[in-house]
Amino acid sequence: MRCPKCGAFIGEGTDVCFMCGTNIKTYNPNMANGGFYGQQQGGNFPGLNDYDNIYNNVKNKDKDVFDFFADNSLLIKFISFISIVAVVVLSGVIYYKIKSKETKLEPVVGQLYYKVDDIFQNIGEGEYSSSGEKGSACNIVVAVDSNSSDNYVDNLFKMAKQKLEPQRDKKQIVIDKLKVYTSLESSITINGTKWYYMNVYYPETEGGPATVLKYQFYTTIYNGFAYNAELINNNNEDKCSSAFDNFVRSLTFLEKSVEIKK
Repeated sequence: MRCPKCGAFIGEGTDVCFMCGTNIKTYNPNMANGGFYGQQQGGNFPGLNDYDNIYNNVKNKDKDVFDFFADNSLLIKFISFISIVAVVVLSGVIYYKIKSKETKLEPVVGQLYYKVDDIFQNIGEGEYSSSGEKGSACNIVVAVDSNSSDNYVDNLFKMAKQKLEPQRDKKQIVIDKLKVYTSLESSITINGTKWYYMNVYYPETEGGPATVLKYQFYTTIYNGFAYNAELINNNNEDKCSSAFDNFVRSLTFLEKSVEIKK
């Protein structure tokens, strides 16, 4: 609103004009021009506050930015509301795109991508180890071999079994029966690629059933290279077994490749 005396803009809730000091509630333009009775000769007395007459007689060219906001308050509030809604919607769309953006996979070795859980530490090229409740007995070893013969899988599993053979005495009797293993060989398709695997089980107690899975071997041939993964869980820890499951499910071959060190 404007001061009825000098025409200066007055903010809402203000009774005194900061330009001329007039109290707009008690100001009488008639009294300022000759007194109360002096104005009665014309007949009608317009009242103590003649703000409406003064404001309505202000020419458009004399109106300032405050008058513009006063004349278009509803339109400005509507535009402000639409702007706030647009900002909220746009922020939501940007956030959704960032959250839903797929992580670009990169091969770790050769053309093979895999992921190991956070419980593992990288202790060497393709070697990962995790310390459990009974020490460091949860390990993953990934390697690439260029010698892929027709009997590669069979030979690999035979070599693994030879390393796991229990110690025997002079009469070829097993010294520790808990180190006598049984194995299961089969194949599985993981993310579109056929992998061969061998599970190695050990008896939980002497003379008991072979129920403890301590070693797993995975291998496949891809573009002339053999990719091997050895998983070791000596203490049969559930956390380690779960981490191995996550690792196996992540095995994926990508078109892009990294250098294979021979």
